[in-house]
Amino acid sequence: MESITTETTTEGPPDEFHDSLEPERRLEPNAATRATAAAAAAIATGAWFSLSGAETSNASPNSATQHAVEGLVERGFPAALAAVTATGGKITGYAAGVADRDTGKAADADGYVRIGSNTKTYTVVVVLQLVEEGLIELDAPIDTYLPGLVHGEGIDGSVITVGSCCNTPLGFPSTPKLWRATSSGFRDVYTSPRDLRDAALETPGPFAPGERWEYINTGYIVLGLLVERVTQRPLFEQVNERIVERLGLEETYFPGVGERKIRGEHPKGYHTDATGKLVGISALDPSWGWSAGQVVPTPADLNRFMRGIRRRPRCNGRRHRTAVDDHRRR
Repeated sequence: MESITTETTTEGPPDEFHDSLEPERRLEPNAATRATAAAAAAIATGAWFSLSGAETSNASPNSATQHAVEGLVERGFPAALAAVTATGGKITGYAAGVADRDTGKAADADGYVRIGSNTKTYTVVVVLQLVEEGLIELDAPIDTYLPGLVHGEGIDGSVITVGSCCNTPLGFPSTPKLWRATSSGFRDVYTSPRDLRDAALETPGPFAPGERWEYINTGYIVLGLLVERVTQRPLFEQVNERIVERLGLEETYFPGVGERKIRGEHPKGYHTDATGKLVGISALDPSWGWSAGQVVPTPADLNRFMRGIRRRPRCNGRRHRTAVDDHRRR
């Protein structure tokens, strides 16, 4: 996924969500917020943009945003979805292209979309809530909570901290063997979180922790394992209870184990095969992404989530900017 950062102006989310992050803070109305927009690349579900907001309405066919999503379709995406918020908090939805290439059904601006790596931000928010509850310390080594789990050639969980996992300057390897093994049949393969971890740590770390920044999934897989160890509950339940329910995100969910079909209306997902042909892959097991890529919302609900976290949470008297704000800017 290719990320693009933009800004908009909106009103704030329910106070109780920020209570869960930091008791003394409240969200101020009409504060500028950064939100993530992404265009699907290898998996051409279509492209979608998302900016914070509240209620949705139909798009103006002559708007710049409508022209932008139409331009993506002209460049080869089957569909493009967008959601933009006005100053008063009203969301306007935009769509172009088709939800199904076989039937020609038009794409719906309120369709559900697999948002891939934007899931990382949901995972980090849960971690920060656990920090506020005193169950995790960002400066503590991962070994404090997952002893012996994060070790490999060039990888030492007694040195890598929880906070560094939130921002990936830690030299974790990726999972090339896993991707090669599942590239042709990943739709039907369930991969456990431990399998994701094991596949990554089979490869030596590419650089020493803290030496540089590199975008990678592995640190967020470790954070998902951390959340489950500390709470003794599955990650999907923690995301649903701590974020989805608290913010009233009625069009967002973290798929359960083995859940392959997308709930509700959605643009059909496509993948380019070896011949360059787009093949439908909407129904797939998303476990390969887990805490780094499994959440499914509508564009408008992604806005509401981003609006809910636009203020950096203060943990133990400090603002941990790298844990949420910097990730959304990457």
